[in-house]
Amino acid sequence: MLNPDFVPAKSLYLQIKDKIKEQILSGEWKQGSKIPSERELCKTFGVSRITVRQAIAEAVNEGLLFTVQGKGTFVAGTGKEGQEHKISQELAKITNFERTLSSKGLSASTRIVKYEITSVDLALSRILELDMSSQVLHLDLLGLANNEPYVLYRSSFALDTGIRFLEKAKEKEKAKTGFSTVDLYQYFEDIKPYYVEQTFEALAADDYLAEILAVDVGTPLFLASSIVYDVDSRPIEYKNAYYRGDKYKFHIKRYF
Repeated sequence: MLNPDFVPAKSLYLQIKDKIKEQILSGEWKQGSKIPSERELCKTFGVSRITVRQAIAEAVNEGLLFTVQGKGTFVAGTGKEGQEHKISQELAKITNFERTLSSKGLSASTRIVKYEITSVDLALSRILELDMSSQVLHLDLLGLANNEPYVLYRSSFALDTGIRFLEKAKEKEKAKTGFSTVDLYQYFEDIKPYYVEQTFEALAADDYLAEILAVDVGTPLFLASSIVYDVDSRPIEYKNAYYRGDKYKFHIKRYF
C-alpha cells in the first residue's frame, strides 16, 4: 500500500530520495552505516523495487549515499561531508591517477582490459593526422580504487607509439601500480606531451561500460575526451576517459 504522505504531483522516486535525506539529517541513518536492503525499503515506503532503485541512484548522484561493490549502499552524509567519498579531479592541471587516489586513502591499481591493432578510420585519421593507410593501436585501461572500478581509459595511438605505450603499460600492470597513460609519458625521451585539448560531457553507461565499470546500464558517467599534443602541435594520443558519476566530481577555479 502506498504511503499516504506522498504527493501525487512529484515523482515518487524523488519523494523516496527526500525521505532518505530526512533519515540522514535526523541521524536515524549514521554516516558510514549501511542502509536497509531494497526489500526492506520497499516494505517501509510501500513502493516497488524499481522506484526504490531510482531513489537510491538519485541519492548517490546527490552525494547522500555511496555504493561499495559486493557490500551494499552506505550513508555518505550531507553537504561537504556527503562528497568526501568522491574523488575531486582538478581540471586546471594534469593529475597523477595513483596520487589522486592515495590522497583519499584509497589503494590504486590499473588493469589492461584489452588492446588491439586496427586500420585507422576517417575520424581518427583526422584527429591523429594519419594517412588512411595507417594502423593504430587501441589500449583500454581500467583504473581501480581498492579493487573497485572507478574509471575506464580508452586510448588510441599511431601504431609505433602505441606499441611502446602498451609495453610500458604491461610493465606497470605487472608491478601492480596505479597508472594511466599520463603516467607513461615520463618513460619516453622522444615523446613529450605539451598540451591537451579536452571536452567534458555526461552520458549513461551502455552494456559494455556497465559491465567493465561494475554499474547498472544507464548509470550516469562523466566522459572526458582528450587529444594530447607535443610542443609542435602534433597529436600523440586520443583518449576517452569514462568516470563513474558516483565516484568522481570535478573542480576548477576561475577568475573574473
